[in-house]
Order: sequence, then structure tokens, then C-alpha cells
Amino acid sequence: MSILDAAAAALARRLLPRVLSQLDSGLITIVFTDGYRLTAGMPSSGRGATLRVLDNKFFRKVLADGEIGFAEAYMDGLFETDDLLSLLAVGLEGRTRVGGGLRWLSAISRLSNRRFHRHNRNTVERARNNMHAHYDLSNELFELFLDDTLSYSCAIFESNDESLEDAQANKYRILSEKAELSPGQRILEIGGGWGGYAIYAAGHYGVHVTMVNISADQVELARQRVADTGLDDLVEIQLRDYREIEGQFDKVVVMGMIEQVGAEYYEEFFKVCDRALKPGGLFVLQTITVPDRAFVDLRDGVNFMQKYIFPGGMLPSLQAIREAAAPTALEIQNTEEIGQHYVGTMHIWRERFLANLDKVRALGFDERFIRMWDYYLAASEACFLTKTTGDLQIVFRKTA
Repeated sequence: MSILDAAAAALARRLLPRVLSQLDSGLITIVFTDGYRLTAGMPSSGRGATLRVLDNKFFRKVLADGEIGFAEAYMDGLFETDDLLSLLAVGLEGRTRVGGGLRWLSAISRLSNRRFHRHNRNTVERARNNMHAHYDLSNELFELFLDDTLSYSCAIFESNDESLEDAQANKYRILSEKAELSPGQRILEIGGGWGGYAIYAAGHYGVHVTMVNISADQVELARQRVADTGLDDLVEIQLRDYREIEGQFDKVVVMGMIEQVGAEYYEEFFKVCDRALKPGGLFVLQTITVPDRAFVDLRDGVNFMQKYIFPGGMLPSLQAIREAAAPTALEIQNTEEIGQHYVGTMHIWRERFLANLDKVRALGFDERFIRMWDYYLAASEACFLTKTTGDLQIVFRKTA
């Protein structure tokens, strides 16, 4: 053990009792490498977890790098826990109190990560690289934990015993009803993943769908899936940035895509949707959101998701969406919060991922990637569980 690691462990032993005593929900037990145990928090929420430190590098990492350092410590196997989801949920619920007590220690690291994030801003040229970093990891990887439609956004469960496949079909149906689809209409879908919704909308409503996406791997598989269903005459898949869209459409549908646009491009994104939509047409947007009060901190900082999972990404708030759409003719008709359904969606994705680890390894992914992806799925579920993030379906109408 290095002198720095030993010093960090000693400092943590002095700081943590005071910092963790501010937890007002859930119970956390930390077991140090020498067997020393620290338990703090309140068990009122019923959530609790034990964190067992395996290497004192853990303390140096967390003290120097904050929340990102904590995630990296898990990725590097510096600690283990009996319940990662509960550990992260308790941490999120006590984030303001606990994080504030240690935030000054990670100031230099935050500046470095912020510069890294700004380098990944989604220009037309950079956006493809950012997309490639996540969505082109491996189609086979996503097939291991998504449903058969390969829908990579929140499902909607209409009963407790409903399958993920049926819940994703519910989401597609509800979005289609909100868009008021009818045969012969021309629909633009921006993003679109592996073509699940384009296939559904064309097959169930007889609409013509143009789907644009900048992930080469997704586009290739989406085109194959369209061909397999015999819907080539109704669905066109384009490898194209949203800023390069041509023509006008009766309806626009976007789900789980604006999160990858970047805050500095929100206004441009809505102007593109405005131009692409015929007067009187509907634009239905499904997006993960953060509360308005958290948006500025997220916009001006960087977190684990932005560094490792969605480079260049940024979750909007409802107010940020309103402000970005204000210069356009797009007027919000209604909004619906469906974030509670993301808890179940994420839970199933994580269960399926963990049940297929041998296949993940066979695809060439190492143990650090596996821990990173597990952390991503657990952290996402914890965010929806604690309402740190939500998921909105928003219907706009073009008024002129």
C-alpha cells in the first residue's frame, strides 16, 4: 500500500463519520480493508447496502475525483457491495448533503473532466464519433438485454406481470396515438435506433416512415430488419445527421435522442423539427429529463454518464425544452411523466445483462467494461427510483 493510499484511508476514516451522518434516508455500512466498520444513515426508507473496500486506492480515488471517482473505483474493482442499486439510491437521496461535504477535494478533477466533456460537444463532425462510442459498441451486445424490437427507451407497463416486449409495444402504440397517425401520412423519426418504431408504425398504421440516424451499425441492422418484414416500400432508413434532414412531413417522432444532442444545440434541434413539420402537424418527443433546478449544474459540469456512457450527452429539463422551442412555431399541447416505468425497464435490462455475462465476455468485452455497464444500468435505475431523473412524453403542434 502506497503512502498516499494510506493517508487517504486515514483521512476518510476521520471525514466519513461526519459526512455520512448527514444521510437522511437509507443505511450504508462501509467495511475498511483492516476490518473497521462504519455504519451511517437512517433505515426509514428500507434501503441499505454494505460497501466493502478491497483496496485503499478506493479512498484516494473518491476523495480526488468525487462521483466519477466512485464510479471508476467500481469499474476498477476497488470495492464490492451486496446491493449496488440500493447503494447508489441511498447516495442519490443524500447527494446534496454528503457530496457538498467532500466537493472541495475534487475541484481539480472536475475542471479536467469538464474540459474533456467540452471537447465532445456535438458538432456535425464530432456527433458521429460520440454516437459510435456507445451505439456502435456491438449490435450483439444490445440484443443480449433489450427486447426483440431492440427498443432502447422507456417501456410502459400496463400491468405488473406484463413482459418487456408487450410494454415496449404499449409505448409504441401510445406514441402513435399521441401523434394521431393515419394511413398514407409521411412520418419523420429522428434517431430511431434499430428501426423498432419505424417497423411498428408502418406495419400497424400504414404510414410512410423516414428514419434518420448517424450510427452506421444501427442503420445497417435497421435496414436488414425492415427488409425482413417486407416493409421496404413504407420505411426508408437514412444514415444522416438531423441537421441534414430534407423535406417536410406530416408528423415527427423522437424518442431517447435529444439527450444526445447537447445543450448548446437544443435550439437548433427544435428549429430542425419545426422546418421538417408541415403546418398543423404534430411532433411527439419522449425524453429523459432532470428537474429544472438541477439543469444548470448538469450543464456546467460533467458526470459519469457523460464521461463513459454518452459522450457529448446532456439531459434536458422541461424549462430548457420550452426555452429551446420558443423561437419556433412548435407549441406544447400536453406532457405526461412516465419515469416510473423506467424503473421496471432498467431493472429488466440489468437482469438480462447480468444473466448473459458469459456471452458478453465472448463478444470480447473485459471485466472493467462489464463493471462499467453494470454501474451504468444500476445508476440509471437508481436515478428513476429516486426521481432524480424523469421521462416525459411531450406533444407539440406546429401552429403556423
